[in-house]
Amino acid sequence: MQLGSIFIGLALALVVAIAVLDPLVRARRARAGLAPASGPAPEERYRQVLLALRDLDFDFQTGKVEPADYEVMRPSLMAEAAELLEALGGHHPDLEAAIEQQVAERRRTSGGDAPHCGACGAPCQREDRFCTHCGAKLAALCRECGRPALEEDAFCAFCGSALASQEGANS
Repeated sequence: MQLGSIFIGLALALVVAIAVLDPLVRARRARAGLAPASGPAPEERYRQVLLALRDLDFDFQTGKVEPADYEVMRPSLMAEAAELLEALGGHHPDLEAAIEQQVAERRRTSGGDAPHCGACGAPCQREDRFCTHCGAKLAALCRECGRPALEEDAFCAFCGSALASQEGANS
């Protein structure tokens, strides 16, 4: 009976050793560039890492992930994503040009229509004097063109309209 117990104990120890060492061996092979052929393609792995980052951020924002865990997990996922992106070529000039074009279009169309807080960037109403998000004092806006003006200015520096009639109508 004792011999059977010894064999069962050794078998369990072997299974546990394999389960513990397998991820370590795979990680070492991946670092050495000897990743198994059965693993996902770099493009697919990159997509998986980005999805994991998105899910981690969402889980952190909803309180499912503790801050201490988040501070450990996010940098490692970011590092893995950077390595994969570099391995894939990393530089996408077409994508960067499209992003720059969208940013320029957004800046051109937003003009002075929607004022934002200069401290935190939160959207504000024209009649607001203080930011409802951070409490910072907002710059006065010209009623004609919507551009920011200093409170001591008598005329708008952009369109020349008189600002003296705006007393009490900041931002």
